[in-house]
Amino acid sequence: MSKAVQLPSLNILYDPLPVSVTVDGSEYPVRYSAADMIKLAIVGEEAYEDIPEEEAYAIRALKQLQIFYPQMPRDVTAATREMALFYLGAAKQTGPEGETNSSRQRRQFSYEHDAELIYAAFAGQYGIRGFYNLHWYEFKALFEGLSEGCQLVEVMRIRTMKIDKDMPKREKEYYRKMKRIHALPDNRTETQREKEYSDPRRHRQIGEGLSKLF
Repeated sequence: MSKAVQLPSLNILYDPLPVSVTVDGSEYPVRYSAADMIKLAIVGEEAYEDIPEEEAYAIRALKQLQIFYPQMPRDVTAATREMALFYLGAAKQTGPEGETNSSRQRRQFSYEHDAELIYAAFAGQYGIRGFYNLHWYEFKALFEGLSEGCQLVEVMRIRTMKIDKDMPKREKEYYRKMKRIHALPDNRTETQREKEYSDPRRHRQIGEGLSKLF
């Protein structure tokens, strides 16, 4: 059985933030801005009907690779692996019991559907109004630090909250209504997405699928 790839450790307080990756012994510069990585994440959500799922994965991966690499490495399987490691390297990896934080809850947000809320949160709390000059890892750290008072955090709380059977009837109705209003079209958790990115078998399948496109 293949093991998930291990994410490299990085401390944002003192480690230099990466601007390149190594593929087959050669260093390749990458587009590391929050804006580009958000584009990459949104492409990963694209749906393709009437084609095999493996081919759909390959199409999405090709688009992501073109976003990530100014110069495409020859080995697309290794290139996909390094792209996945870079994307996931900014993620919180473990919770109190060693599980990923997001594995204990439903998906909280979408870069596409919550774009305006994310923009408003960063502009309001940090004065940041553009994401091309912000490193992906800085963005993720600042995202984790958003205060409870901003609308995005409140919407995320509503999406993941459990409606307790002991709640008053009106409160239940209110939160059910709010959940419907703020529901996301894709209910996969971030853990499921991370698992897809970090599975070496998926990298090989993507490489095989890409070879069929050319």
